[in-house]
Amino acid sequence: MSRAQQTEDTAGMCPFRTQSPAQHPAMTCPYASSQGAASPFHAHITSMPSSHDCPFAWSEAEFSPLLETDIDPGLREAGLELYEEAARELASRYPQAWPEFTYERFAWAAGMVQSRTFHLQATNWVTGGTSDGCELYLLPGIDMVNHSSQAEQRSTELRFTPDRTAGGERIPGEFTMLASRAISPGEEILFTYGDLSDTELLHTYGFVEGLDVPRSQGQACVQLADVLTGCGGARAQRGASGSDRCACEAIRAYLAPADAFQVSVAGSIPPTGLLFAVQMLLGGKKDLQTICDRFEAWDPQDADAEQPKPLAVKKEHLAAVGAALESACARVSAAIKGLQPDAAPRARAAWMLCMLQHRVLEKVKQAVEQAAES
Repeated sequence: MSRAQQTEDTAGMCPFRTQSPAQHPAMTCPYASSQGAASPFHAHITSMPSSHDCPFAWSEAEFSPLLETDIDPGLREAGLELYEEAARELASRYPQAWPEFTYERFAWAAGMVQSRTFHLQATNWVTGGTSDGCELYLLPGIDMVNHSSQAEQRSTELRFTPDRTAGGERIPGEFTMLASRAISPGEEILFTYGDLSDTELLHTYGFVEGLDVPRSQGQACVQLADVLTGCGGARAQRGASGSDRCACEAIRAYLAPADAFQVSVAGSIPPTGLLFAVQMLLGGKKDLQTICDRFEAWDPQDADAEQPKPLAVKKEHLAAVGAALESACARVSAAIKGLQPDAAPRARAAWMLCMLQHRVLEKVKQAVEQAAES
């Protein structure tokens, strides 16, 4: 059992009150570390690992292979920006609280918070009202339990007893990790961090499950450059010429603001985003305008509104989608060749994610090829 301890304003540290739910504990960890045994969090802080593998803290060389996957390419920049614009500024105003505060110290603390906190609805113990995602908890001991995506392997469940009052006093809530089934001697105790994709696991926790683990979901990234490559053959065969600038601008506006499309083994075949993109690139101005009009008329905030539908599917569309997927496969294969499966943890995680996403791309490409033949 673990008492639900939230990071609180310690020793009257008023700047904590302006921190976000994630920044608050990320700043508390190095503060508590600098206080040594005087901090109520000392035992927990010293039990944490000295490093983590969350990708936001990877070097540019370590992160580079991940650019071929669907992970957020701006992760490293976001971490540095948070340090520069929030953490370092606060530490400079209160040097007595954060002596010798560096990005390395901040990155360590942010990684501990990102990979070890538990999220819960925030409950106002006076009004009983709740709000999503506003409370983060660091749970000593409980945060050492590992994840499994396989329900039959998991053996625990986490329960929360909310705050309550007794004799007019507030009693903080408690978390309890309970066995959900009989656990054999020597068996690893496993929990679930949620129904997360491989990319989400690496992004948040810094690891990827083994290649042999069955997966209920699989997704990968096809870049706009892959789509342009895929459409090149069809355009050349038709003698098409001119700039794709207008089509690319429309694709970025309606489909892929980050120049990337996500495809999934459980998604539609052909993938809807890719189909729209090739129709915008291969069609004339009339087709492009028709598709843009459909998106303009659609209100994504209206849950009852019907999503835009692609134009009638032609053989050349399927061929271009397949060629785009082939280009993506080649791109990820090149990244895999530059990695070693038995290398350091970060390189191995990058290799595994690339391998898994290559599998997804191959499966989706095969399904598109089968659709083209039917």
